Amino acid sequence: MNLLRCLLIGEWRAHPVRALVAILAIALGVALGFGIHLVNSAAFNEFSAATRSLSGSADLQARAVAGHVDEQIYPQLANLPEVDIASPVLELDLLVPGHRGALKLLGIDSFAAATITPDLLGVPDTDRPFDALMHDTVFLSPAAMQWLGLKTGDTLKVLSGTRELKLRIAGSLLQARAGQKLAVMDIGSAQWQLDRVGQISRVDLKLLAGVDRGEFRKKLEAQFVDTLVVTEMDDQDKRSASMSRAYRVNLNVLALVALFTGAFLVFSTQALSVLRRRPQLALLRTLGVTRHQLVRQILVEGTTLGVLGALLGIALGFALASAALSLLGGDL
Repeated sequence: MNLLRCLLIGEWRAHPVRALVAILAIALGVALGFGIHLVNSAAFNEFSAATRSLSGSADLQARAVAGHVDEQIYPQLANLPEVDIASPVLELDLLVPGHRGALKLLGIDSFAAATITPDLLGVPDTDRPFDALMHDTVFLSPAAMQWLGLKTGDTLKVLSGTRELKLRIAGSLLQARAGQKLAVMDIGSAQWQLDRVGQISRVDLKLLAGVDRGEFRKKLEAQFVDTLVVTEMDDQDKRSASMSRAYRVNLNVLALVALFTGAFLVFSTQALSVLRRRPQLALLRTLGVTRHQLVRQILVEGTTLGVLGALLGIALGFALASAALSLLGGDL
């Protein structure tokens, strides 16, 4: 055993660069695999949390089959005996002049949203407590303010069709998730300002205690079969996972390629080492070392390189994931 240990240490002393390259190769593969796994988990959790923040504590969500639906659906749903609170929402994607991409705007009933989706409530200035109900005010998430380069009190210009609309930023959405570019205003004001009078996108429903969500969902689907699509919050999580699946699979494949490349380099290093040391191994056999002991020696060398590389890779992967999330944010 002492002889084999000396051979292992002697081999690494004689060729430290080869051993170091093998360790770094496997470390890089493990670091990429582990780091991407951490980033994927953080991004998916952040995406799911952002989706849940838009629906809050709602048990069901009744959404228009396509586009928008007549707002008369709202009192019909709110007056059902199984419903505790119903919150209407108008959801639009608006273009902002001078900026690429769309800004998601939600028109909400602040009184109903206070119970179901409190994360969507803006915080107005103390000297303007009724700004949330004004016809020309809007609340922006911190990410939207940073993206647009605006602050509270500034004017936000958006395009509604071919018409440019000016809205005053009344405050911030303090509970918005990181990277969530979101604008919120009173639903009546949004309908009027954006030419959507009489239209809503969805109704968030909070049911009374004891109501079977599955049975009530079937009832709504049968009653509004051509008008509404009724979903539960679990469906939202599944949809979130489905939307990001291709992205996560691609990153995982890249990580596996790096890991397999590192493993191949370790294998190649060990194979070349064995071929180069054939005279030494033959001498050891002549001196009485068994075939089993030689095989074990080679496996110990490879395992040691792999363990050292894996430990280094885990630490490096954690550092890479932390750096990526710090620079890009949890939403990527």
